[in-house]
Amino acid sequence: MAKLYEGERLYTYIETYVKDKIIQDLHGYRLFSERDLHANVYYHLRRALGDKKDWIVRCEPSMSKYRPDIVVFNLYSPKIVLELAFLRGDGTPVYPHQKLNEDRKVLRAMRNRYDTIGKGFLITVFDADKEYIYTEKKDEDWEKHYYREIFMNVREFRGYEEWKGNWLIIRSNQYR
Repeated sequence: MAKLYEGERLYTYIETYVKDKIIQDLHGYRLFSERDLHANVYYHLRRALGDKKDWIVRCEPSMSKYRPDIVVFNLYSPKIVLELAFLRGDGTPVYPHQKLNEDRKVLRAMRNRYDTIGKGFLITVFDADKEYIYTEKKDEDWEKHYYREIFMNVREFRGYEEWKGNWLIIRSNQYR
């Protein structure tokens, strides 16, 4: 696989390949928490950047008063910021909008503080009825181009009931 380390190509990589890998790892019972999701996304970003020494991927760096989940730097300049959410869900139909809005606040603050950031991503794994997914209207023009929301609703998986039952069994057996 060619190493991807340039702007638009890396954005597309996140929106397609990373999303597909997250879904594969969910199906393969490899993701059980937000920390697992962080590790997954970090791994795939590092893999895409290869051995380029001027590109750095950091988890939860201190940046002003915020700690975004993952930031991709080129040398010392932040280029991409990612907020991740893994909302296990108890099967309720309501998507927890408060967490989504908190993560959006971080993305906005990062963009307002660092003009070198080209794109922000909000990647969310959740379990809720589809009709309750909430996408905020982006008011400012830069928001329409700056950040992307990538939602993965496990409820949409083929064979969801069987998958969810197995996922719960595996997760509960890991904590014995």
